[in-house]
Amino acid sequence: MTKPLSAEYLAWIAARAEAATAGPWCTDGAEIYQGDEYAWDAFWVGETCRADEADGGLLDAAFIAHARSDVPALLAEVERLRAELAAERALAADATAYSVLLPESGGTEVRVARQSALHGASWSAAIPRRGGGIAWTREGWQEAISALSVDRLFCWPDARTAIEETRRALGGPADEAGESR
Repeated sequence: MTKPLSAEYLAWIAARAEAATAGPWCTDGAEIYQGDEYAWDAFWVGETCRADEADGGLLDAAFIAHARSDVPALLAEVERLRAELAAERALAADATAYSVLLPESGGTEVRVARQSALHGASWSAAIPRRGGGIAWTREGWQEAISALSVDRLFCWPDARTAIEETRRALGGPADEAGESR
């Protein structure tokens, strides 16, 4: 996974896009012009200087010309996705339980639940089954989750860790670092 782009870096990209000749741009080969399609009086933006390539610089020129429209569109998409992610994170912060299917464990359903503030607002993991189920306790997996007290549950500081540790306990596949997933 790549590192998230900083807001400052995205602002620099946006500033460069704003400062460039207005778009859209087009190409008639290795040269790039302002406009939807080439016309004899179109404003010349530049050229790829690769006219000696097998394709006459056409592919590079097309990439550069489309970048004028693509970069602002991608910046808008990054902004939209970041706003969506922030909204989802805010919603998740208020969640008290998750139900997660683990395909690597045969589709096992794991319920991860926030425990009360009395117990440090931590997260427990359980696997529901007909007639009760099992829960991860300080002694390992224990039957009949309905009969367990919160004091016996093993809890993690956050839901993500609870899910990952449950995957590990169920013997899920290892990731590149050799840790279970």
